[in-house]
Amino acid sequence: AWLRARDAYFFTAGLDYNDLHAKISYDVNFSNLTPASQRRGGFEIGVIYIIRKAGVARIPYKICPDYI
Repeated sequence: AWLRARDAYFFTAGLDYNDLHAKISYDVNFSNLTPASQRRGGFEIGVIYIIRKAGVARIPYKICPDYI
């Protein structure tokens, strides 16, 4: 549970599995916008999938001798 800028509470639950991250949250507004929102909340769903590259490209370099 979190408090956002003293105008809303939001509750979050999530799951991480390998490269997949999923989250669902619900927020309840209690700011001066109450006449418009009537303290109704809203659900938010987020899904992130991380694509990993097959390999890291190595940059070839030359070793400089210490006496230069």
